[in-house]
Amino acid sequence: MQKKYLRKDSIELSCGSQAKPEERRKLTYLRGKAGSFLLEFSNKVKEKEIEGWKTVNVKVKVLSNGNYEFDVKGRITSDLIKRAAGEKKIISQEELKKIAEIQLPYLNTEDLEKAQKTIAGTAKSAGIKIEGQ
Repeated sequence: MQKKYLRKDSIELSCGSQAKPEERRKLTYLRGKAGSFLLEFSNKVKEKEIEGWKTVNVKVKVLSNGNYEFDVKGRITSDLIKRAAGEKKIISQEELKKIAEIQLPYLNTEDLEKAQKTIAGTAKSAGIKIEGQ
């Protein structure tokens, strides 16, 4: 039998610390299961060894019986870009390539050059310039 989802959502959660109040508000649709969700999320973060990351994308699906499924999708691209750029607001082609390699599994392409163009577009919209462009 096919699973019936009541809600599908993509949220950003911080890793390694207690959930912030605004993050808990994002999880109100889980009703009384937000605490168990956060516990499972923390365990999955430790399992995937991504605690050093600040924030990650999480896909949450709530089933009709009240249970939920979630998947940690990876780091947030704009965070990686801003961290690489620092105060200078410029990133090099090498840094762009490194970010594209990190994000490649989460993008809708398998071509590194297309991934770099996608990341460059995100950088441009964040107000960060790329050397050589």
